[in-house]
Amino acid sequence: MNVYENAVDETGEEAVDAAAAAEEGVDEGVDEAEVGAAGVDAGEAEPTPPRTRWAAVVWGLFLGALAFAGIWMLHDRDRRDGIVDGVMALTPGTLIAVGLLAVGVLILVAGIGGLARRVQRRLRR
Repeated sequence: MNVYENAVDETGEEAVDAAAAAEEGVDEGVDEAEVGAAGVDAGEAEPTPPRTRWAAVVWGLFLGALAFAGIWMLHDRDRRDGIVDGVMALTPGTLIAVGLLAVGVLILVAGIGGLARRVQRRLRR
């Protein structure tokens, strides 16, 4: 027996709570006769394979390399002292330049992810 068969609203018609139906996995728009053995609509072609999320791959590689470089630089006492001396010697102009360079690198990484996604879309067609 279907849980939603006996639900009736004020007008006397069957009422189905969409949130409860979605939670139970009930799809109102597709008849069971239209669904094939694999659970795919009969009118649809082969399901497309899952796409690679290139932005996630690019950002993951970038952040992994950044973490590796940070750990490598801070692991040795001599390198750590050299970094502290270098940071203390920065002028305001140099700090602005480094900030702009960092923003540029972030934009570059985002652009590489976007280009990879665009190439994937074109190859799929």
